[in-house]
Amino acid sequence: MTKNNGPSLQRNWLAFESGATKELGSEYPLFTDAHVIGEDSSSLGPYKLINGRAWPANQERPIQLLPGVVFRIDIYELNEDVSEKLKSTDFSSYHGGQIQDEMAALLSLLTGRRFKAGGISRVFFRGDDPEGTPFGGEGRPLELPYDINCKPVIPNARGECNIENQHLLQSVCKIDPTSLSALMVAARLYQQALWVCDESPEQSWLHFVSAIERAANSQALISENPPESVKLWNEKLYHIVSKLESTDQEMAFKILAPISGSTRKFVSFLTTYGPPVPHERPTFAGLDWRKENLNKAFKTIYALRSKALHEGTPFPMPICQPPYRANETTPYVEIPIGIASATNNASWQHHELPMHLHVFEYIVRYSLINWWQSLATNS
Repeated sequence: MTKNNGPSLQRNWLAFESGATKELGSEYPLFTDAHVIGEDSSSLGPYKLINGRAWPANQERPIQLLPGVVFRIDIYELNEDVSEKLKSTDFSSYHGGQIQDEMAALLSLLTGRRFKAGGISRVFFRGDDPEGTPFGGEGRPLELPYDINCKPVIPNARGECNIENQHLLQSVCKIDPTSLSALMVAARLYQQALWVCDESPEQSWLHFVSAIERAANSQALISENPPESVKLWNEKLYHIVSKLESTDQEMAFKILAPISGSTRKFVSFLTTYGPPVPHERPTFAGLDWRKENLNKAFKTIYALRSKALHEGTPFPMPICQPPYRANETTPYVEIPIGIASATNNASWQHHELPMHLHVFEYIVRYSLINWWQSLATNS
């Protein structure tokens, strides 16, 4: 198996720390609809996050994407043998983006705001070029991914964000490359989920679930227990298999375990790294945050994801709509209101609508950050 060398962000950082030769520098705008405040003053090796100061004075809400952050990179020689890489297939670190996309994804995950990298805007050539040379024409213009007059599906995705002292970014050069590659893929999926949540909430659900699934697949959180996996996945089938003779029962559980194990890993990751109950809660239509109820909700979400992928059935519209709140001073409801919902020639019972998308985003984001923190602590 080809060794996982880690994401570009890490490999360049390690080259910088090893004293490699600097090839050039560059700057990329990170576009956002958030009002960026602060500036990262922590040590990020060959990188800097500079406040773009792009938010117009007296503007209360976003009307366009702005280069809220400038990502400055010093690129170092990696001394990698490309011919060796071409001898075998390797996509262990692949996520479809480049080094600037990696930083935008991690920043999006840390702040809970939309960030996406634009094309290169300035190049610092080797030698005497302290101010750099403007560079344009790369990349397509980015458009605001929602109608500014529509209510947000994930309200907290809009608003102010502080990029000062994001200390977890310092762990990028220390975490095991294989684990960091999994984190980077999960962060990219989270970034995409947040980006499309207003325009395509059904796709947002899928990306959020995939982000957790990618992270969970890299962890050894659970011991092999085929009966427990089957029970979590399909309790009725579990009881049927449990009535078989011991030898047949053991064989049946082993056969079903690979199918059911994905659900168990998904639920286990979220219960292991999940966040605390939010401080601000609605006075009605609130989620039951007890562990047993959350496990049922996560299982339902994973089943909805499977239906969406394998049967083409979109996530239910009631959990894809903007959440309700009584007024601007009260928290948003966490689950759909009522004992059932019907729309577009479809109907769902209350237990089939586990939570609103903004609640799952909160759970996903903090689970991934807590996992990231554990990777940094153990590195």
